Amino acid sequence: MAQDSWPKPDPANSNKRTVDDWQFERMAAAYSYDGLIGLPSDLPVIYADSSAMQVKIRPGKSGYARGHYWVSDPSATDTVSIGANSSGSTRVDLVVLQLDRSTWSVDVAVHAGTPGSLAPPPTRDLDGTGVYEVPLAEVTVPNGASAISAANVVNRGWYLSPTGLILCTASTRPPAVFGRDIMQLDGKGYRAMADGTWRITLEDTGEVPITVTNTGWKTSVGAQPYVRRVNGEVDLRTGELERASVLLADNRSYIYEVPKGFRSNVYRNIGAYQDGGYACDVVLTPIATTNGDPPNTVMVRGHSNAIAAGASLRMHNIHYPADDLS
Repeated sequence: MAQDSWPKPDPANSNKRTVDDWQFERMAAAYSYDGLIGLPSDLPVIYADSSAMQVKIRPGKSGYARGHYWVSDPSATDTVSIGANSSGSTRVDLVVLQLDRSTWSVDVAVHAGTPGSLAPPPTRDLDGTGVYEVPLAEVTVPNGASAISAANVVNRGWYLSPTGLILCTASTRPPAVFGRDIMQLDGKGYRAMADGTWRITLEDTGEVPITVTNTGWKTSVGAQPYVRRVNGEVDLRTGELERASVLLADNRSYIYEVPKGFRSNVYRNIGAYQDGGYACDVVLTPIATTNGDPPNTVMVRGHSNAIAAGASLRMHNIHYPADDLS
């Protein structure tokens, strides 16, 4: 196979350089991510207002698809029709920026879904023919619908910062392409790994206090329990608890629930002892349990001596990876 390169001299004028559309795409896509121009806090590009079986495109919006620049009408609101649904089941369509290589133009298009299923994935042909799609929104189309309401449209578009970093929310993350970096609106930084997953690289929730929900226990002064997550790893400061008023004679008592975003998929043992040095079996229960334990809970599952009212329960702090990142 002969070597090739482009741009190359125009046969008719050696002072000019030319590329065709496919050559341009291969050059531009290598250093231009897909996405919208702006911020995740901007009003969504696609919306609806119950006016008809359609969605609307906000004026003056712009973005990229495989290196091709797209811009909506700067002064008028365009509309895109949504097909009728008489299937008997709800349908979810995907609204996309679509590069159509038969015309080499980028336009907003509707990728119709299958009734009774989730929204279809975007089509991403990469061989110089077909179409390439970048998600903008999901549109729920109820059976027999006569109009699309605002609540039927969910934003799925992500944004490009001036430096090229992708800005998004938890519900608008782009596909995980190895080595790609993104920043979520809530301050989490991610990097795509070789296994096709996002891994947190920058995050600090700060100290999040935990409320003791079982009235049989109370927090000792200056020993408030809290959790903190840094780059996907959780520190649980378990706190010092005091038995509130009633003797704990049995061997099972939950104390408090760990907040969403700081939970574990497995049991975590917590070293603990009570007044007099008696050992206690304390655990952090997983997100789902199979033996009736309350999920997401720090609980006493056993102790060598009944815990009297007013007695203290001292627990070691623990560190573990969060399994319900959100």
